[in-house]
Amino acid sequence: MRMSHESESRPPGSRVLAVLRALYGAPQDERYWSGLESRIMARVATSANTADEWWLVFGDWARAGLVAAAIALVVAAATLAQARATEGRLAYEAVLDTPPTAPLQTADRSPGLTARQATLEYVSPH
Repeated sequence: MRMSHESESRPPGSRVLAVLRALYGAPQDERYWSGLESRIMARVATSANTADEWWLVFGDWARAGLVAAAIALVVAAATLAQARATEGRLAYEAVLDTPPTAPLQTADRSPGLTARQATLEYVSPH
């Protein structure tokens, strides 16, 4: 199959490119551009009047910020309560589970003394 002379001189895809340019190209009507400019300028004028100060932008975020702060406070309080309960439980267990560390002192009974006499001799030295 032989192509015509005109289609041979065009680069491949030029027909598709021409259709795409027609669809997505900038509008040629001057009214479109003047209307676009007036919409942009109206938006700029409205924004300039309502946001004189930079912190006014955060006014819309106030409720969300307060909710987040309240949630953080509740989580911190719960964590602190849990830590204190765990600390108290561990201290209680440490006291109950610790064997006595002081060695028991026993009295050496001298021969011929009764248990009562040996105790008295141990408690009140001479």
